[in-house]
Amino acid sequence: MAKIQHITILGGGTSGWLSAAILSYQFRHQPVRITLVESEQIGTIGVGEATIPPFLDVLSSIGIDQFDFIRQTQSTFKLGIRFSGWLEQTDAYMHPFGQLGQPLFHQDFYQCWLKSYQAGNNSPLMAHSPAAVLAEAGGFMMPAMVKNHPMQASAYALHIDATLAARYFRNHAEKLGVERVEGRVEQVLCHENGHVSQLLLSDGSAVGGQLFLDCSGFSALISGQTLGAEFEDWSEFLTVNEAVTIQSEPFPEPPSYTESKAQAYGWSWHIPLQHRTGNGYVYDNRYIDSESAAQTLLEQLPTPPLSDPRRIRFRTGIRPSPWLGNCVAIGLAAGFLEPLESTAIHMVTRGVKHLLRLLPDRAFNPVLQEEYNRRMRRDFEEIRDFLVLHYCKNQRSDSEFWCYYQRMNLPERLEKKLTLFEENGGLIPGEDDLFTANNWYAVLEGLRVRPRRMSPLSEDIPVTRLEPLLQQIRQSLTDGARAMPSHRAFIDQHCPATKPGM
Repeated sequence: MAKIQHITILGGGTSGWLSAAILSYQFRHQPVRITLVESEQIGTIGVGEATIPPFLDVLSSIGIDQFDFIRQTQSTFKLGIRFSGWLEQTDAYMHPFGQLGQPLFHQDFYQCWLKSYQAGNNSPLMAHSPAAVLAEAGGFMMPAMVKNHPMQASAYALHIDATLAARYFRNHAEKLGVERVEGRVEQVLCHENGHVSQLLLSDGSAVGGQLFLDCSGFSALISGQTLGAEFEDWSEFLTVNEAVTIQSEPFPEPPSYTESKAQAYGWSWHIPLQHRTGNGYVYDNRYIDSESAAQTLLEQLPTPPLSDPRRIRFRTGIRPSPWLGNCVAIGLAAGFLEPLESTAIHMVTRGVKHLLRLLPDRAFNPVLQEEYNRRMRRDFEEIRDFLVLHYCKNQRSDSEFWCYYQRMNLPERLEKKLTLFEENGGLIPGEDDLFTANNWYAVLEGLRVRPRRMSPLSEDIPVTRLEPLLQQIRQSLTDGARAMPSHRAFIDQHCPATKPGM
């Protein structure tokens, strides 16, 4: 059967242009035409300003120089997320990227730390994380630049300006041959078999294609409005449904992490960029209106405001069939989960990568579609469960918002995972999981969730020999972090933002 030779993407923004960049690089040596249709009249959400480590692999895989991307998008570095007020109103913990300790006595590090802790050595778990120690010290260093050094075991991601990132990906994609068509879609035409045939634009022109990507955001113009892909509501698990965002002046000394602060009816974020700070309050509008939420956010801004508050409404959930016929929904058109763990851009890339692995010919064998939809559901459910974990073990009593999560019915897979962990500290990874055991350990410990008993294998760990080794790890990380440049100094030396007009 004939191969796909024309891919049409509806919608720009980060989702559309990143998809175009990935596809155009993949097919740069093949006769595949890629067209992107977008309208300057339609705005983008553009709040996805934090990423996770796999994003760096995506940049590398499509021929983008990391430092150039950072300079052009006003990016800063991210070693993890600092959560404050999520257990009780005065607590804080770090969810860092990268390695956590190191295996000792052929045992998982968490089990070693737990045995030491239960023996009376109360050093925090995060004191053994290179990224956490470096972030708390206000420093930064790329692991690849410090071979045979304690900080080599850290990992990082980026804070980005979503608008500038979309522009960067557009330039990259257009250099690789992607054709941009300016226009507003008035109607989606379909063949008799239900497959999309053309996009009719407001100026009367039409854009065809053989495979369509719906990157039209929440509107899901093709997959939802035209093809009728159902939406599965997950608001019983994650109840926030609105956000207000405000831009403010940049930090003089930007932290190398995202700040996530629990609020009475949701949570707020502060994301440092080189030219400004992104701030937002995600909340449940059953308990607070947008004006009150905006006022709360304004009162807690870390730097003076640069913009008026902007409100965004959303529904949490997914389209169980993001691939229907010859159209694949990508990004917000496929589903939405609140940005608590910065996974929005990751799910765009996952959607495109899964599509490339299962790329159909023009026969569109339904077996490929079924497998794609299964993989996307699995990915969304994994992230959903990890987000719910942040809420369900809170000990706050200041609002019904938090009390609801203490008594909610958990998703089945999360409940099983927590039951297993609380029994003996075991965490069994799922198929192609995004979040590793170390990610789960960080959040579980931050919420003071510990197993009732230890793994039987930990009985072989000699406690008297264990604490000196843990002390050695802590000291090497403390000394190593002290020797690193500040986050600001590293940026100024290697990748300061390109000034306008240059």
